Amino acid sequence: MNAVLDAEGRSAKKPGPPGTLLFENAQIRIWELILGPGEYCLWHDHPYDHLLIAYDGAKIEGVYADGERICLDVDDRQAYYIPKGARTEAARNVSEDRTLRELIVDLKVPALDNNAVAIVNFFRPETPTTATATPTF
Repeated sequence: MNAVLDAEGRSAKKPGPPGTLLFENAQIRIWELILGPGEYCLWHDHPYDHLLIAYDGAKIEGVYADGERICLDVDDRQAYYIPKGARTEAARNVSEDRTLRELIVDLKVPALDNNAVAIVNFFRPETPTTATATPTF
């Protein structure tokens, strides 16, 4: 993985963005990340608490700057709250036929009390519609 990352001009000491920046203001920053099978998300860091909102999940292999590796299955339509990280990381989609599509929402305003990872499913088939009646206009 290091040779590919170095070819792009990034290193663990010189990380880049985690995806394509879609929006930024004083409170949040929203990135879009799309990784096809075998594609890489190059060296980056997460200086803020953030939400990872996976619309289409995939199997992801991650590596930290210290060499530690992790592998995780990101489920479809799942959101993760993740406290800011102190380690630079890179990732690769190791799925054979799944494209990862996710939003990363950096929360620039620090959380006051939550340092635990949280996982929430969304757009589940059993979730009822939020409409309760036909409106009268």
